[in-house]
Amino acid sequence: MRSFTFSSAARVEKCPGSAALPGIEKTTDASERGTAFHAYVRLALEKGADYALALAPEDMREDLAEFDLAGLPSDPASYAAEVAFALNLETEECKWLGNDIHREYDAHGAGADDIVGAADFAAILGLDAVAVDDLKTGYSRHVRAKDHLQLGGLAVAAARCYGRRRARVRLLIRRADGSGYVDTAWLREFDFDGILARLRRADTRAREARAAVAAGQLPELHEGPWCGHCPARWGCPAKVTMVRQLAIAPDSVGLLGGIRDEDLAIVAERLFRAEDVLKSIRAAVDERARERAIDLGGGKEYGLRRVGYTIVDGKIAHRVISAYFAGRGVEEAKKLADAACEFRTSQTAIRDAIRPVAPPRGLKKLEDELKRAIGAAGGLEDKGRWRLDVHDRGALGDGEETGKEEEHGQIHA
Repeated sequence: MRSFTFSSAARVEKCPGSAALPGIEKTTDASERGTAFHAYVRLALEKGADYALALAPEDMREDLAEFDLAGLPSDPASYAAEVAFALNLETEECKWLGNDIHREYDAHGAGADDIVGAADFAAILGLDAVAVDDLKTGYSRHVRAKDHLQLGGLAVAAARCYGRRRARVRLLIRRADGSGYVDTAWLREFDFDGILARLRRADTRAREARAAVAAGQLPELHEGPWCGHCPARWGCPAKVTMVRQLAIAPDSVGLLGGIRDEDLAIVAERLFRAEDVLKSIRAAVDERARERAIDLGGGKEYGLRRVGYTIVDGKIAHRVISAYFAGRGVEEAKKLADAACEFRTSQTAIRDAIRPVAPPRGLKKLEDELKRAIGAAGGLEDKGRWRLDVHDRGALGDGEETGKEEEHGQIHA
């Protein structure tokens, strides 16, 4: 059974248990944008930016149009994109699996025990070297290219596959805002031996972790920055324990008063990890609530509810309000209409403007009369949207007025 891929090797090296616990692969907005950026870059370098933009997601075209391609491998005759390799750690046999195979490694000849992965760009340099480049488009922090296990593993596979003794590896950090850098390192046979030793050690520890899980024991686990992209995070005892502690934790007001300054760094690190976990939990709860409302007890539920609101045409409302009060002898009726309306107004703005001239306890009646008159003149448009919030159980929405943007309600048990 394959222990890991080149892209997950560094995580498994740090936390073997991440390769043993059940995992759930999750696609996020960030990962989808990263995939789109990679696809755009490949097409832009091969067939031109205009061609690539035409095939890119419409909501990303503005960002992609500003993406700087300078310095990236641009000669399709020299470089290949998305070059997939397989490496057997026991025999050191390496295979080229194909280009742009969309992670279908097994279908292209990878063995069950092979470590697999794809280089964003790869090339043969002269008679004794290969080049392997990895394009990163996000804002994550990265280790240096010379220590980057994903790059190193792919470099070993490429060098062995093509009979080369050296490899130039590069991290091409290029972000949507135009920032970034290039980190380059040259690897030789001595470095290849060190990379293979790291991969073998990670493979051994991953297999030991799987054996522990199979025997009902806790595998070797270590928390760190690698947890953020781990598919096994929600089966991880460390994360489950944190969730349980958060669910039953007593009021901690004043807690920091008893902590020494030198220990606050530890508290901050744990807080940041907890916030990261909570964000993921919130996303999972929201996703579940969009499918089916969550009963919170006490007649409340968390789920989707249709909220209605009314758009008032400012020009029509101004004309109606001015005529309405002029017909009733109100001085400066136009000035009153000016206060109530801009190009587009709201029911709240109208209510505030007419409040000084409304009879005692007659504000609501006057407001309703104006609303009917504006509606009759074609100045009202009813709208509605689905909002995720806490509401009475079974309430799907009653068209209540709101001028607020969609926002998440707070969950209270």
